Amino acid sequence: MQQRFRAQSSHSGAQKSWAGGLLQAGRGTIDLHIGQSVQEVENCLGKPDLKESSDGQYFSIYYNLGVDVDFSSTDDRVQRLFFFLRGIESHSVTAPVRLQGIKLGISRAEIENKMGRPDGTGGPLCVGNKTKSWIWYESGVQFEFDPHSVLILITIFDRRLTPQQ
Repeated sequence: MQQRFRAQSSHSGAQKSWAGGLLQAGRGTIDLHIGQSVQEVENCLGKPDLKESSDGQYFSIYYNLGVDVDFSSTDDRVQRLFFFLRGIESHSVTAPVRLQGIKLGISRAEIENKMGRPDGTGGPLCVGNKTKSWIWYESGVQFEFDPHSVLILITIFDRRLTPQQ
């Protein structure tokens, strides 16, 4: 998992409504996916609430959509997409996405029942006062869990890349 440094935000970005949709591991949704440019993302989601930089990457954060987008600083293209459960990292809504019947808020056991044994695992790890763990699949998806094994974050990544742990 990445470490991010968050600046204060007023959550006042000029965003569009976004219907979300079905996720494809290693890609994203039909209208929000790996490889898009900043302009293509903003055409889909609107202006972000916050932009921030960390370790050669930068992020567009959409608190009111439950989405963060990670761009590479070398080519300004989407590297990873983050879809959050409401209340996680200041997101005010749950991202409206599903992947093979999996949605935010379900249990780790339900995910492994639907997707099979993960290709990798991590945690538990204490970050501040929070404990988290995660599993990932080489198909290009990672799931992060709270201490009760509830799904709080879905990360879509280019399957040619190893997920950052």
